Amino acid sequence: MRVEQLWRYPVKSLRGERVTSADFAAGGMVDDRRYALIDEEPSSQRRGKVLSARVLPAMLPIPGPGVDFDALGAKLGRSFSVREATDGSNHDARDVLVTCLPTLRALSEEYGKEIDMRRFRPNIVLDGADLEPFAELRWPGSRFIVGSVVLEAIEPCERCVLPTLDPDTSVAEPALLRFLTERHGQDFGMYCGVITPGAVTEGDAFRKT
Repeated sequence: MRVEQLWRYPVKSLRGERVTSADFAAGGMVDDRRYALIDEEPSSQRRGKVLSARVLPAMLPIPGPGVDFDALGAKLGRSFSVREATDGSNHDARDVLVTCLPTLRALSEEYGKEIDMRRFRPNIVLDGADLEPFAELRWPGSRFIVGSVVLEAIEPCERCVLPTLDPDTSVAEPALLRFLTERHGQDFGMYCGVITPGAVTEGDAFRKT
């Protein structure tokens, strides 16, 4: 297995950026979900809670790196504050999301339509001739070395509505989540925790300890 892609999302729910290398610390990939938007709209029933593409799908096509937060407020038509965190507390669940291209290819074949990996918002995307589709779902409890980082697989990622949203247009495709739920229990990808901080580069081997 090897690292095929690395993705970072500087602002939660905004478009991510592909990087060739990244540092990993106790809270996950450095600068991943460093910023989160907090709803401050006076009339909102969700005031004080995190804004995400589940509430505002238009967030997904907006570039996250280098975002102008003042301009973003005008674009979204929403008042918000910005919460900065470098300890991973802006994440939904775990530090790092690992997905696998063989699993995506198999799912696309089952679904009858090519599925864009960006819908699943991974941090690390793996590939390799020795990697079987959905093998990652059997990893909980295992530890892996990648670059100078040690990760522990914790639990499969139970998907929400976000994968149904096109990452370029934010148009919804509800059938995808229904299909994933019916065929694979709604799981895609593996949540991992950082055991040993370090750096990862595209092309690095991903192997069990």
